[in-house]
Amino acid sequence: MAPRATQQSYGRRSGGPSQSQGSRNNRRANDSDEEEEEEEYDDDDQGTQRANNGGKSKSQKGAKQSGGATSLLSRDERTRRAYDLVRMAIFEEQKRGVLRRTDINKRIMGEYTRAFNYVFDEAQAILRKTFGLEMVELMTRTERDNLGNEKEGSKKKSGTATSKTYIVRSVLDPTIIQRATQPHSSFLQKELKDLVARGIAPDEASIPSSERPHGTLIAWKATESVALAGILQLVLCLILISERSLPEMQLKNQLRSFHIQFNTALSLPGQNVEGHPTLQTHLHTLIRQNYLDCVRVSLPGAAASQAAGRRKNRAADDDDPDTTYEWKWGSRAHAEISEKSVAEFMMNFMKDRWLQEARRRLEEEEELEATEAQNSRSRRKEDRNKRSLEERLADLESKAEKYSAMVYKDIERAAGGSLTEIKARKVVTEDVMEE
Repeated sequence: MAPRATQQSYGRRSGGPSQSQGSRNNRRANDSDEEEEEEEYDDDDQGTQRANNGGKSKSQKGAKQSGGATSLLSRDERTRRAYDLVRMAIFEEQKRGVLRRTDINKRIMGEYTRAFNYVFDEAQAILRKTFGLEMVELMTRTERDNLGNEKEGSKKKSGTATSKTYIVRSVLDPTIIQRATQPHSSFLQKELKDLVARGIAPDEASIPSSERPHGTLIAWKATESVALAGILQLVLCLILISERSLPEMQLKNQLRSFHIQFNTALSLPGQNVEGHPTLQTHLHTLIRQNYLDCVRVSLPGAAASQAAGRRKNRAADDDDPDTTYEWKWGSRAHAEISEKSVAEFMMNFMKDRWLQEARRRLEEEEELEATEAQNSRSRRKEDRNKRSLEERLADLESKAEKYSAMVYKDIERAAGGSLTEIKARKVVTEDVMEE
């Protein structure tokens, strides 16, 4: 049986039935509610009530005919639109695109825009259960600019505009990902047997780089560049410890200390030398993917016409002495990575370097003490030195933890405020799928 909204809209489009016929059709549609339940959903959390045979006034019926009926969707229609949204989300994620609510309404919801939340929640449940993914709404520019300025315990004001744009991110537990990247002998043997079955010799020299086995469930392919991900992480770190905004000239100078310049050609697997993009081209790609944001700002005393804004007409602005650019985090970086994760990455890196250097010095002292104990031929002294070494190693671990905590506080201070985390994942109730 077709939904009431479809029947009524068809009658309006064809211009066919008279007003009396339309009333009879409405009564028959109301009677059918007892046989087939249909749900109504209001996107503003003010959902309409289910029609009763004798309890509707003429004004309520007129309002329903004028547009309220578009909020009605049968279960099958809602599920079909949910799968369409899942396909759309995965397609956009392959090119690191964003999902805009206006596009979802236009391509999937049609006239049933008031049922958006029902379809969105069901699509979320499908993504999480089947693909280990979820859709998350991105921050607005105002929200990103206000990071670090919020007072502790303050809540977001009701009615504040949201971006109404979404991306797809993984919901897999980090522990699962870590274990999936560890090599296992049984996986490696299966991969080697598969190569032999395809006529490829199992020796490393004859295996193409794109087919090389790793023995892991998750592995970087030869066609994927880990270096590009590292460059993004580096730029995000530099921006974060510069109070979340880094002038372009300072970014160039800091990257130069890593022997990277804007005109440096980046080596990508599977491309010839002429096809390698420069660092500047790659950074522009990260801007389009919303990982980074480059904002045009005016120098003090510049003309009023040089208002701040996003990068536009860059070729003309480069020659303007009154214009400069500042690099910031993009909305996708906040949704996928988070400031706290980047700070922990820097903290662990500094901690490992400090601990490695401290252990090296301790080993040198141990060798010197062992030599002295052998020369003195004192067994008791050697045992005393061994116990002292164990105590010093334990002391180093304790000092490393204190050092990492100090580094994290320094990063937070350099960022200009408390660091943000990835928003808590919304829990989808089971009745969305079992309804």
